[in-house]
Amino acid sequence: MRTAPPRSGFARFLRVVRNTMFWIIGVILAIALVIFVWLQLTPWPGSMVIRMAFDERAKVVQSDLVKYVPDGVDVRQDIPYRSGDADALLDVYTPDGVRGSGAALPTIVWVHGGAWISGSKELISNYMRVLAGEGYTAIAVEYTIAPEGQYPLPIEQVADSLGYLDANARALNVDPSKLILAGDSAGAQIAAQVANVVTSSEYASSIKVESPIEPEQLAGVVLACGAYDLSLVNAEGSFGWFLDTVLWSYFGARDYKTRPEVASASVVDYLTAKYPPTYITVGNWDPLYPQSVEFKAKLQGLGVDVQSMIFNPDFRPGLEHEYQFLLNDQGRFNLQRMDAFIDGVTDTSLPFGQQGPPVR
Repeated sequence: MRTAPPRSGFARFLRVVRNTMFWIIGVILAIALVIFVWLQLTPWPGSMVIRMAFDERAKVVQSDLVKYVPDGVDVRQDIPYRSGDADALLDVYTPDGVRGSGAALPTIVWVHGGAWISGSKELISNYMRVLAGEGYTAIAVEYTIAPEGQYPLPIEQVADSLGYLDANARALNVDPSKLILAGDSAGAQIAAQVANVVTSSEYASSIKVESPIEPEQLAGVVLACGAYDLSLVNAEGSFGWFLDTVLWSYFGARDYKTRPEVASASVVDYLTAKYPPTYITVGNWDPLYPQSVEFKAKLQGLGVDVQSMIFNPDFRPGLEHEYQFLLNDQGRFNLQRMDAFIDGVTDTSLPFGQQGPPVR
């Protein structure tokens, strides 16, 4: 018969187990404390998590757009537009047969979104192909995302891209008198700001960014789902951590709310009657919906030509942030409306919105 182990040995075993558990719990708490402190000291860990999530979503959208991409689009990739800046690259999309012809096409310069901390020109490549397939020169501009690059660097980069396109217009099949500056989400905010730099010398001086082109070269602006008034940001709500992380990353300060840079980035407060004709769109379930409504009203009050596709709050199915990339019925209808706007401001006539099923 086996005998039970001495009680003293069993007690020692329990002490070892208990001490080991205490040690494991202590390590977990220490790691949690380090992570908590790290999150208070730098936006890097949070921004990397957001970046991964946003980029994965953008890849899905890219994949969904494949069926709408037309044949016959020529692509020139990774063209440097700013000396000494490794991030300052752009891709040029044109219809086949245009390269080398000297043809100057109405040009859409698109600034990608991603909450200023994610995204890339590659992640909008299929949308650019759709635009180029309809007869435009479409330009996808890369800029330095945060926290690696902070405000106002993306504004400077996108402005410089316009100067590069102007200087190299013939080689790139760009019509420098028919530039359309466009963007989505954070890219819409950047595009809106750069458009104000181009058309308001006072604003350009106030943020110390020079315009490399003349105001009349900017024929129009296309803005999708952007943020134009950062005072409307509610960092106390359910998206508080996300907004805090994003804006801390972009403006480089934990106390970003008190920084004058944030005020200057709220471009809605600095618009003038010289702002270019503008097309605005946003989905009715987009958290940034009020931003587009306010921006449109401000431009209209200044007498600026504004066209829009802002869905009524009761529209169904509800349209989320960045709905325009989905190319469902509403997305394709937006493409048609956007083309009609571009047609009007560039004095050209291009068939558009032919890909995929017809819009109802």
